[in-house]
Amino acid sequence: MLTVLGFDDANLLSRVKTVTKIFLSRFYNLFSPLCVVTVKLFTKAAEAPTPSITSVDSESLLAARVLVVDDRRDIRFLSKLILTRAGASVDEAEDGQLGLNFVRERLAAGSPPDLILLDMQMPNLDGYETAAQLRAIGFEGPIIALTADAMQGDMNRCIEAGCNDYLSKPIDAARLIQVVKQLTQSRTQ
Repeated sequence: MLTVLGFDDANLLSRVKTVTKIFLSRFYNLFSPLCVVTVKLFTKAAEAPTPSITSVDSESLLAARVLVVDDRRDIRFLSKLILTRAGASVDEAEDGQLGLNFVRERLAAGSPPDLILLDMQMPNLDGYETAAQLRAIGFEGPIIALTADAMQGDMNRCIEAGCNDYLSKPIDAARLIQVVKQLTQSRTQ
């Protein structure tokens, strides 16, 4: 078919190679600076020391049952990873209502969580109302408010709702372990 139009296989192959070279050279000229910057950024990031959440010394081991209540799966996953590697057992709830139901069941069974890590900005039942209702049903353990809003007024509102402490996002693994340990140990002493 192509020979009918005046192209033979050798001629067509030559034209395809030429077009490919032009396209690739223009593509390379446009994107090579970006590729170089990206490679440099990834190289620097790979060389930078990163704090490890896998190495926990024996003194910071947590012997606590923690309930993580957050609507974001990634926050629940990260919190659970940090806390379990530090020795805690972790349960999860996707929103305030599910967390409240879980605690209600555990209170009835006589085995409530030792501590609750509670996101304050959730659908259905937000953290402020959840904390107030947890206190109303008789949960006496510590509640740590977890929120992206790191303003003093928000901290005060969290404490007024019934929370014992306050952590801001993004999660600082060392600080989370420290606060959980401090609040759970003070209850056992």
